[in-house]
Amino acid sequence: MDKDVLEKLVGISISIYAAEDDAALFQALSDGIRLLGFDSFLFSLHKASKHDIMLDATFSTFPSDFIDHYARLHWIDVDPIIQQAMSMDQPFVWNSAESRYEDIRKQRFIDHIRSLHMCSGLVVLIAHKDGTRSGISAVSLICRTVARNIGLAVELMTRAAVAKSEMLGLCPSSVTDETANICLLSEAQREILKWMAEGKSNPDIATITGITERTIRYHVSEILRKLGVATRMQAVAIFQASGQR
Repeated sequence: MDKDVLEKLVGISISIYAAEDDAALFQALSDGIRLLGFDSFLFSLHKASKHDIMLDATFSTFPSDFIDHYARLHWIDVDPIIQQAMSMDQPFVWNSAESRYEDIRKQRFIDHIRSLHMCSGLVVLIAHKDGTRSGISAVSLICRTVARNIGLAVELMTRAAVAKSEMLGLCPSSVTDETANICLLSEAQREILKWMAEGKSNPDIATITGITERTIRYHVSEILRKLGVATRMQAVAIFQASGQR
């Protein structure tokens, strides 16, 4: 991830975690989406089906006429974007100018969203242990290629938003899977994660704790494994969302 996108992501994450109510969280997401180059978004929290993801969103800035048409014309049955996103475990990028479908109903849907200037975007869906999904669909008014680092930034923003939403009680019956996994960490690993959250490198943490750098590297790899994430930034986001200090 390049420095510019990383700096934007840090600012977005700070705003998300600072949100004290749903209105502040909505504003943080709206600002973050625009900062990453998109024009509108839909955010859904712990939904059991693609129908609920699209038509019972937690937050949305999608055009109202799009949502009305989507429900009335039963687009959920043919929407190829949500269909493909549901089958993937990584951000799904789409571009209406490049999409061509033999199924006339799917192509009609693509033509419809293009007529509303919903030209390109990506969908990030996160699967939870209870079988539900949370995610963001971000849309741009111009047809463009979404860079991989932007996709990663939106994914990290989504995870932060899910955790913060649950902390605010927007989905009181659920608990963030990743946040719950904090309890799997040893005391030493929690301390290392705390220093990671303060921006310390492995050599820094080794000096502070008096543990060898090799051992620190081992613990960091275990932290990532236990939390089910791939990067230090994701682990730090989960730590911050857990409310631990």
